[in-house]
Amino acid sequence: MAYTDAQRLMIRSQYVHKRKGLDQLSKLYQIPMRTLSRWKNEAKEDKDDWDIARTAYSISEKGSAAVSIAFLEDFMLLATNTMAEIKAKPDMPPKEKVATLTMLADAYSKAMATAKKHAPELNKISVALDVLHDLADFARDNFPQHAQALLELLEPFGEHVVKRY
Repeated sequence: MAYTDAQRLMIRSQYVHKRKGLDQLSKLYQIPMRTLSRWKNEAKEDKDDWDIARTAYSISEKGSAAVSIAFLEDFMLLATNTMAEIKAKPDMPPKEKVATLTMLADAYSKAMATAKKHAPELNKISVALDVLHDLADFARDNFPQHAQALLELLEPFGEHVVKRY
């Protein structure tokens, strides 16, 4: 069966922006899973990796700072619990405590470095997608008569941005 570019674009949009799985989309739109997988692979060969776009969009929605903060919050909770466990063990030899604290400090240092260094291409894409999202919101709020036309342009342009960066 022949499918339209609009259907392919809609599937990509649902996969990237709504985080729906290909199996879910296959059932929802009655398009064979093989077809969806082929579309995704063809797009990747054409430098439109749907998974990278999905991750970038996820980061752009929440902001890289929010992702880093969530990661660091979880890490800090684990680090705090580890410190409490060390303190709660009075019979733990001092050398073992120091060794554990040293490993914790090293892990903390690495966690901070990781949080600061996002994959450069994801960071670029997420910033670009944030700008596009802001533009769509701006058009909707200030120029509602043009919002639909802009949205028709933004989806394919979002694909262009992912390919470029």
